[in-house]
Formats: sequence, C-alpha cells, structure tokens
Amino acid sequence: MLPQTHSVRRQAPPRTTTFKTFPFPDGLSPDIPAADYAGAPRAAAIAHAARRLVELRDRWLNPPEWLEWADEAVPGYPKRPVARHDAAVEGLNGRTLTKLYNARPRWRTLSACGT
Repeated sequence: MLPQTHSVRRQAPPRTTTFKTFPFPDGLSPDIPAADYAGAPRAAAIAHAARRLVELRDRWLNPPEWLEWADEAVPGYPKRPVARHDAAVEGLNGRTLTKLYNARPRWRTLSACGT
C-alpha cells in the first residue's frame, strides 16, 4: 500500500497586469450609435478592412479546395463543412484560430497593412 500524501492546492499568483484593449479611434467608440458615423471615411475604411480580414480568415480555416458545405439533416441549422478527401481531413485538423494567430502568415500581415 502506498503512503497517503496530502494534496497541496496551488494558489494562482495575484493579478498585477491585464491586457489592454485596442483603443477605438476618436469619435468611433461603441457608445456612439453606428448610424451617427456611417458616412465617415474612417468608419468605412475600418469596416472594409474588417470584412476583408474575415474573408481571408475564413478562407484559411475552410479552404474550398479541401471541403464542401453540406445541408444538415435538421432544418434551420447552418450548413456544415465536409472534407472532400482524406488528405483534407488531416490538413483541416491543423487549421485552428490559435494556430492562425500564432503562425502569422504573410497574407495576414499584408492585410493588416491594407495591401
């Protein structure tokens, strides 16, 4: 019989720092209704860049050459991705948001620069 040991509960160190959020540009903060700055060029540029980044991210996560979208058996649910071939399954398993943000592919750097 093994001797009993006492479990030791580790305490987390006190939080001394926090992540700072990305600042909103002057006049475009969330407390102002979007309709108030809908025509502002800065707001339009930010919206365009955000849409483009989502398109690129979704293309990286779900490459159309690796998968197709199938209807769900239950109505009302969104389509689900289905791998086109076995090699796609392996490739898709390696595609996560964490890996994308850690890898920092060239297209992500270029899209952040507006190119």
